[in-house]
Amino acid sequence: MNLIEAEKVVNKYGSVLASAPIPDTASGMSYPISILPFTKEKIKEAIKVYYVECTRIGKLTPEIKSNLKVGYMTLACFISDDKTTGEAILCEQDKLITEFADFINDIKLLTNEVSKQKSKKMSKIVTYKKGAYCQIKLESGERFLISIAQSGIKISKLTVGGLVPTKTIWESNNTHEMVKLFADTNDPDRDLLDAIVAQLITCKTVIEVNRKLELN
Repeated sequence: MNLIEAEKVVNKYGSVLASAPIPDTASGMSYPISILPFTKEKIKEAIKVYYVECTRIGKLTPEIKSNLKVGYMTLACFISDDKTTGEAILCEQDKLITEFADFINDIKLLTNEVSKQKSKKMSKIVTYKKGAYCQIKLESGERFLISIAQSGIKISKLTVGGLVPTKTIWESNNTHEMVKLFADTNDPDRDLLDAIVAQLITCKTVIEVNRKLELN
């Protein structure tokens, strides 16, 4: 499962949590497992993949981290009707708490190991505001800014520690052109900025960014 697939699963699960019916307080906090959009195992896998990938590209904010953890734990509240509600939830919740704690520990160990490999740099997100802008620092050390406004999209090369735009790499106010270049065909409802970031974060240099935009 890749980042795009994981994000789709996590978002659909999040929609279920946001619109889930009020639980039956008489028998404990629970939801029918039938309302889950995917199996518990697939949702757990997606949460882990999304956590890892967001960590890798520098997009794991405290809010996202907290939401993923809560979402993982809440899976315990989705049970079959034939199970004893209270006992089933507590038992599974304890298991999920241990699972997620072990997972986080593994990620910390992996992150520490990767950080030691100083010769292996990766492109990462420096600043990000959903639907508005994103600054990316490439493996080469170069930085560029993706900005989205009503007037269109603009991608600029930055200098002075990412403070000053020096060159426009690409820009357009043509809606058709923007959709053709950046829209995620697997997830048409995906935020346009996120779709652009997903395509350009893999580049190592500004030259590669230019080439990718020209090829598209």
